[in-house]
Amino acid sequence: MSVKWPTLISEQLLMLFYILLSTGAFKNKVATRNLARI
Repeated sequence: MSVKWPTLISEQLLMLFYILLSTGAFKNKVATRNLARI
């Protein structure tokens, strides 16, 4: 159990980081599109 917990937490953090990164990239794409329109 003591070995399984850190890996589980790290996996959760990686997933959260990936989601934040993907949403951030999506927001950047939208922002660049809006700037291109102007």
